[in-house]
Amino acid sequence: MVKEVVRTDSLKGRRGRLPSKPKAPGAFPPSPGESDRALVRAHVDSNPAMSSLDYSRFQANPEYQMNGDDTQHIQQFYDLLTGSMEIIRGWAEKIPGFLTPQTGQDLLFESAFLELFVLRLAYRSNPAEGKLIFCNGVVLNRLQCVRGFGEWIDSIVEFSSNLQSMNIDISAFSCIAALAMVTERHGLKEQKS
Repeated sequence: MVKEVVRTDSLKGRRGRLPSKPKAPGAFPPSPGESDRALVRAHVDSNPAMSSLDYSRFQANPEYQMNGDDTQHIQQFYDLLTGSMEIIRGWAEKIPGFLTPQTGQDLLFESAFLELFVLRLAYRSNPAEGKLIFCNGVVLNRLQCVRGFGEWIDSIVEFSSNLQSMNIDISAFSCIAALAMVTERHGLKEQKS
């Protein structure tokens, strides 16, 4: 028989009992340091390595935006967005505590996706050189995205410039991205304890 509780009368300020042993290793929430490391690890794992960026479609030619039909540009936008959605969902699933409350998870992710897409794109990109670096490692010139992204592209590049000027380290950015995921969302109900 395994003893889970030890009785002792010499413990001051207690009723003579030690607390029970934890039932499971995950019974206690992770410490703040562990959460930070988990957020950074999730961020690093979901971003392309700089050494493996895909420049095969990159064109610095400013005339590029005039070539091709709208269908081609919209398809490129759709492909980049859906590919990013899979990668960002994988990132979200690595956030400590994201998988525990099953209800509302999809709504939370879907309502935060565009914000996360823009935030992560802005953090990775190099606006000074006009390079946009997507989740899958594809690098495109800003002008290559004008017809697919429309008016969005200028706002994304401006946001990227502002974000880059702040020199936010990876740990702080990982926390910002996680916070963007869990801000108040319409349609979600708070879980009752």
